[in-house]
Amino acid sequence: MCFSLQEPVLISEQPLTRINIAHLIRDQSNRPQIYEYPVNQQDEIRRAYINLGPYQPLMSEYPLTGKKHPRRFQFIGSKVIRGLNIQRKILHFVSLAIYFQVNHLESQD
Repeated sequence: MCFSLQEPVLISEQPLTRINIAHLIRDQSNRPQIYEYPVNQQDEIRRAYINLGPYQPLMSEYPLTGKKHPRRFQFIGSKVIRGLNIQRKILHFVSLAIYFQVNHLESQD
């Protein structure tokens, strides 16, 4: 048997690039997949997208959907629903504050 000893070949690695979280692309059709980001930053980028919440572009007019009964998204309704959600959160906060205040007053008696 004949063995040939070869010198080890150095593999040049690409320099690590750091992605700036503040400049992530929000539109899912245009942004890279999570696995395309640097491995050491994938979890951080995933959490950043979760913290940013759903991407909802604001357009003056949305495209029609369907051929039989064409419809389009009405953005004004979503503003109202968002406002109601905020009002509901404020109401929950105020209710909780009153509850704790009443319990505090009862405990002093």
